[in-house]
Formats: sequence, C-alpha cells, structure tokens
Amino acid sequence: MSYDVIAGTPDNQVELAGCDTAICTGLNIIIPAKVRDGPIDYAVTSVKIEAFEDHNLLSVAIGKNIQTLGEKAFKGNSLRSLTMPDGVKIIGKKAFERNALETLTVPASVNTIDANAFNRNNLSTVAFRVSFEAFEIDTMFDNNNGLATINYCSDALHWSGQTFYNGIDSLASTPINCSSTGPTSVPLAPLWLLAFISGLLALLGLRGLR
Repeated sequence: MSYDVIAGTPDNQVELAGCDTAICTGLNIIIPAKVRDGPIDYAVTSVKIEAFEDHNLLSVAIGKNIQTLGEKAFKGNSLRSLTMPDGVKIIGKKAFERNALETLTVPASVNTIDANAFNRNNLSTVAFRVSFEAFEIDTMFDNNNGLATINYCSDALHWSGQTFYNGIDSLASTPINCSSTGPTSVPLAPLWLLAFISGLLALLGLRGLR
C-alpha cells in the first residue's frame, strides 16, 4: 500500500493513498493502524479521496486510527463486509457508493456522513451507535430499496425519529436499548449473599455498641 505523510500534524500521521495491483487482487483489504518507514512509526489516520475506487474489493477492515474516509474512497466495489471501528469521524461523499453492503453499524465516534455515502448498496438494516450530527439523511441511503429498519440508541443525543430516504420510501428511525453494547455493569450479588452481609454488619454494629 502507498501512503502520504500528512503535513502539519502534531504526531506522525499518514493518509492511505491506495494499493498496488498485487495487493488489491486479494479483494479483502485490512487497513493497518500504523506503518513503519525506517525507524519511524506513522499512524494511519485517513483514507485518501478515490483511494480504492473500482477495485472489486469484497471486504475491508478499517484500522483503529482512521478518522476520515475520503470522498469516493471505496466507491464502485463489491463490498459485502465492512468493519468500521469506533474512531472514524467523517464518512465522505459517496465513500461507499455502489457496493453490496447488506447491514451497517455506524460507530459512536462518527459526526459527519456526507451525501450519497452509502448510495446504491443492498442495505436492509442500519444501526446508529452515535448521537445525531451532520448526517445527509435525504441521500446517504438512496437507492437501497430493501432498507426497512433504521435504529438508534435511545440514550443517544439529538435524535427524534428522523426520517431517512431509501430511494422508494421514507423510513422513520426507531430507538432501541443499546445498554448491552456499553460498559459492562457490575453484577448484582445473589440475595443470600446480601442477606448474609446485612446480618454480619448488624452483628458487628451490636458488638460495637457494647
């Protein structure tokens, strides 16, 4: 893969510019979190405009340091699988247009989804794990005629059942309980253990009064 150093960044950061033919014939791309050039490690923080356009890719796993997916970055592939980590902030215009995605989970870090980002896929369900931000709701899911379900976490901010267009119908988004995807709660103690502790504390309290 080829990378361009991003000038003016406080840390060593690079933008993924694309791949050579040999790598792309594998059809399943893993974008690394970091790359090394000599003694220097660089964080891979963005995917360049049109970097993988029309490469016939089947799947892509996006590295944990990626923040920006450029315009048309993965347009015109055959993506059926997409792994997008929490950390991605911007999904550019037509970034995944003309693919074969069937389901999509938008991670909690995303704050911008531009026009036609997921136009012409095979989406049936979309789950947002994020507060409602700068999302192009009229076109981002255009020409996904089978899209029937759009969910968002009930505790996420700025949502009010926004309506998305799938190319044929307008779909109202629906709140769901996402607590199971959040931090694991502290397990509750069994009742017998609580009763035992309560009795022990009472006994110690009585001894303390004597």
